[in-house]
Amino acid sequence: MEIEPREQKILEQRVNKPGQIGLIGKVVLADGTVFTEVPLACENGSERLKLADGTLSFIQEKYGVSLSPADITHIDFSDPKEDEFRPSILQIETTTRCNLHCVFCVGRTFEQERMSLSDFEKILERFSYQLQEIILQGEGEPFLYEDIFKMIAMAKAKAQRVSSISNGHLLDKVGGRIVDSGLDELGFSLESIDPEKFSSLRAGGNFTKFDRNVRDFHSRKHGSGLQTVLYISVLRETIAELERILEWAESVGFDTVKVQPLQSKLSYLPRYSLPLLQNTLSHEELTQAIAHFRDRFGETLLKGFFTKKDRRDLVCSMIRKWLYVLVNGDVTPCCIIKQNRQ
Repeated sequence: MEIEPREQKILEQRVNKPGQIGLIGKVVLADGTVFTEVPLACENGSERLKLADGTLSFIQEKYGVSLSPADITHIDFSDPKEDEFRPSILQIETTTRCNLHCVFCVGRTFEQERMSLSDFEKILERFSYQLQEIILQGEGEPFLYEDIFKMIAMAKAKAQRVSSISNGHLLDKVGGRIVDSGLDELGFSLESIDPEKFSSLRAGGNFTKFDRNVRDFHSRKHGSGLQTVLYISVLRETIAELERILEWAESVGFDTVKVQPLQSKLSYLPRYSLPLLQNTLSHEELTQAIAHFRDRFGETLLKGFFTKKDRRDLVCSMIRKWLYVLVNGDVTPCCIIKQNRQ
């Protein structure tokens, strides 16, 4: 459904490419129920406000209410003010291409493309103020392309902190340049340290190479100030490995370890195979699994992502701080909402 917006300024973060403009607004039901701070959209060149592809799934995740477009009588802006939306964290997807083919990665189902340096520069020019952080991360491997180092340098001039993530298989080629680039944080992820499981979950990957690369990288980055994070995606079939994985992470020297289940947002689940869905843990199951590791590994090393029994009470604290620019230039207020990809 669409409505004519009131005569007022649209708070937009626009990139000079075709696609949707990400907006924050409110949704009103026939009984008067109002859902605020939800993602809406407006097509480039249009003055009509509309539901974004991710609006209904966002409401279901945030409020625990399942809606159809027919349930909604009105959508509008939420008391717009010119200075209302001033994101401090900018995440930019520089590519959707990758050198691995992980069985759980939704990025392999997207169009495989990369962002040009000129488009990256246009995005940064949209911000007249210093950002808190720029995250160079999306559904691909950022270090596949030479331009990433120019992007890091440009981001460093625009933000207090710049971070990225990698699958680690290119560190033998670019590890030294990453350390010298001024990057503040680099994340890695894995599900298993069993070589056979590692390769089956991360097609094209090799644990022996990954292990050697990240150990060499930690030796090389010593004293540089660059922080490393390991994201462990725990599956039902790998939960028995968790203690060994944590011991391995400690031996490598990761600064922080974060433990998470596979992403369970509605925009991801349809892309999972049935065996993968059956292999996915809930937040509650994972919370129980890691509880007894905290005393041994400590809060600094082991940080589980937030969990809550009643997800309807959960309000994302980042919705007013975060802006996510997809590789094609589309914009969303959340890195989980892939507007035109759902």
